[in-house]
Amino acid sequence: MSEENTEKPQRGTTIEFEYIHPLQAGKVLGLMYAILALILAPLFFIGPAMQGGPEAGFAIVMAIMMAIMYPVMGFIGGALMALLYNFVAGLIGGFRIDLK
Repeated sequence: MSEENTEKPQRGTTIEFEYIHPLQAGKVLGLMYAILALILAPLFFIGPAMQGGPEAGFAIVMAIMMAIMYPVMGFIGGALMALLYNFVAGLIGGFRIDLK
């Protein structure tokens, strides 16, 4: 028979995120949104392309714009949110994470 572990989990090291580099956050989120755009853009294009007509041309333009705008907005949004986080973390403290 196996014995159950009755010990309480021990707390590890606690770290606090005090600062997030805005440029790095922008680059990471820009790339994540670029990947998302590459996945979603074809899905928005398939329906109108199968129907033909003027909607197909509009769908192509929208898919291209989506592939351009998603990463740009991801970069800008990531950088702005990092700046906002840094401001708020300076006032009330940052995220605290316990590590084992």
